[in-house]
Amino acid sequence: GPACVWIPYAWGRCVNGLVWCNTGGRFGPFEGQIFLAELMFGGAILRANVERVNGVMQGACFPFWGKGLMGPLTMTFDPRGRLYVGSITEPGWMAQPDRGALFRIDWTGEVPFEIRSIHAQPSGFRLVFTNAVDPRTAADAASYVVEHYRYELTGAYGSPELDRTRVEVRKALLSANGGEVELVLPPLVKDRVYRIAARGVRSPQGAPLLHPEGAYTLNEIPR
Repeated sequence: GPACVWIPYAWGRCVNGLVWCNTGGRFGPFEGQIFLAELMFGGAILRANVERVNGVMQGACFPFWGKGLMGPLTMTFDPRGRLYVGSITEPGWMAQPDRGALFRIDWTGEVPFEIRSIHAQPSGFRLVFTNAVDPRTAADAASYVVEHYRYELTGAYGSPELDRTRVEVRKALLSANGGEVELVLPPLVKDRVYRIAARGVRSPQGAPLLHPEGAYTLNEIPR
């Protein structure tokens, strides 16, 4: 079947272990999401939310952590909701000394200001934030930049991002609870990765998003 989530190459070049967050909220606002260990790209962790649309799985991915984890290879949550990360480096492929390390990431209890998830809509995408947003910036279409592209499967290693196209944001509709925004776009195109940046969105206190961008793999358009 089609890939559920395509990860931008600039974010992840060698994703290995993954773990599902089922900590009962002990790891912050990301319950039910998938965390992915990225070995090569400076040592990072990505996260993804997935959904079923017209019977097909698809979803979005986001940067999560990139603070000196060497080469994350495998991850697991302990019963207290702490994330353990096993990391390695090696001299041949990674051109680094042969090392290994174990890291633990704890949630401090403070909710980070992030795009929690992205969901496909018949006329665009719904962004769900981890906290309430500033209404003025969130309802301004100019706060968002959207583009889409596709990959081509061949016998060669990798694929460039083909047919990259800027997408007009026609409207940004803020929900009544102040924590969600629906982006109204021109007709969606199947089998594309939509890169959605919300760099202009601020919190009520004026803070920017910690990671302002997500990438949604659109296999199916909701009916």
